[in-house]
Amino acid sequence: MASTHNDFSGGERRIAARRAVNFGTAWSDGRRARHGEVLDTSAYGLFLKPGWAPSESFLRGDAIELRCRIDDHDIDLHGEVCWVGHSADHDVDGIGLRIYNTDALSRLVGEMRPL
Repeated sequence: MASTHNDFSGGERRIAARRAVNFGTAWSDGRRARHGEVLDTSAYGLFLKPGWAPSESFLRGDAIELRCRIDDHDIDLHGEVCWVGHSADHDVDGIGLRIYNTDALSRLVGEMRPL
């Protein structure tokens, strides 16, 4: 099922299957530090539910850095905003991110327990 959102990307662009997850993350766009939840991942991206309503302006391509804690260690992810809006899959507003360091994303997902 594709997400509906205020489209920066022209429609669903994930080419890999999504995996439902739910974990907290600290993240920053270089201007502000925030917390949020990651609700799904794929091989190249993730869906971030910010800890606030995403009414603040984000532009396609804005850089985002996330720090995710799994067990007793942190995994840092670096990516960019692909879209901001409502996800029909999760029934919440959030941010779709493309992750650059996919090896770290794979390690993060591999270390998580299934939901």
